[in-house]
Amino acid sequence: MEIDETELTDPEELKFERGYTRKFLTLSGDEGVKIEYENDVAAIDLGLHLTAQDSVTNTRVWFQLKGIHSATLPLEKLHEQGSVSRQIEIKHLRAWYKSGEPVYLVYYVQSADLFLAKDVRDFVDEKWGDELLNADLFEEEDGKIPIHISLDSKVDDAFWKGLYRHRSMRIDGRSFRGRPLGHNHDPLRTTLRVMEPVLFQELIEDLLSEHGYEIQGWMDAKQLFPGIRAVGNEATITYGVLKQKYEIILQITNEFLPDEDGFRIEGKSDYAFGPCAVVIHSRVATPPDPNAVIAIARELQTKRITRLLVFINGYMLTENSEGCCFFEYRQAQIGAGIECMPQHLEDIGFSVCIATNTYYRFRDRLSWWGKTLWSKEKGASIISS
Repeated sequence: MEIDETELTDPEELKFERGYTRKFLTLSGDEGVKIEYENDVAAIDLGLHLTAQDSVTNTRVWFQLKGIHSATLPLEKLHEQGSVSRQIEIKHLRAWYKSGEPVYLVYYVQSADLFLAKDVRDFVDEKWGDELLNADLFEEEDGKIPIHISLDSKVDDAFWKGLYRHRSMRIDGRSFRGRPLGHNHDPLRTTLRVMEPVLFQELIEDLLSEHGYEIQGWMDAKQLFPGIRAVGNEATITYGVLKQKYEIILQITNEFLPDEDGFRIEGKSDYAFGPCAVVIHSRVATPPDPNAVIAIARELQTKRITRLLVFINGYMLTENSEGCCFFEYRQAQIGAGIECMPQHLEDIGFSVCIATNTYYRFRDRLSWWGKTLWSKEKGASIISS
């Protein structure tokens, strides 16, 4: 059943709207700080600046509320339909879809005393995608179209917690190959600093997850560090399938300074894709044994894996090459024929900078070589005089 919108000029309608708006804010509890426009100029009722553990996050979420009277949609009819529909103005739908911050369409169903909500981007992508913005899609540009929200989309505790997956991101800063990054690091020149092993492990796992890595098995990483090498090293080895191309550019191959025309040579890209194995060397005391690397590479060949990705929580070039294991891990390719281009923190910095979701999840726990925290530890003041 489709319901035509009416202008909220009737006092009873205004009372109804104020009532369900207060109820919605009550349900939000301590999840956010209320934001409201003084005048209804944006076709958005209100927003929440999300909070977490008593601190304000950088994420804001917006809501457009619509109420449905019991007389219009009785409870029996609601359960029979399994969804609620309202007529929504096309121009409003387009504005919400283009918003730089998430906008939810929320229906209050009086007969069931419940709220249903759906991210505007989700239902637009399901039906039209970006073509919604094309003037040729609808014959009547000033018209309305029905938007359905299922009874499965209840506003409950899971809904409020799910809002924290959203990000409010500026895209007017640095871009790379036409992609906005949401930060101002130079991907080709940025180096991560050595981090705690647990954090490094989490960071690499998240980065691989963003590229569709699915683990199919584990191998014993201790064999990489026989004898005295076993002391102080921590590593894991998995194998599986990488479903999206993972790009590798070694920082040492990049030209750091542009020429007089602004041109800077970029290092040759290497890509990993498909069946592969992954070494995460999260605590580096010594390089692995080269012969052990060759043995593992040959074992991988028996599993029909011809690609090894290696991530090293140490440097190849900076800080006196602390943590450098390039030669030893490279033996997987030189000595056993398994494709392998080991990555140190210089190279992983590139990967994190262009994987925006990973960057945003970890940016509050990362620090960067040559930046402020690095300078502070070298004795420099972090406050300008």
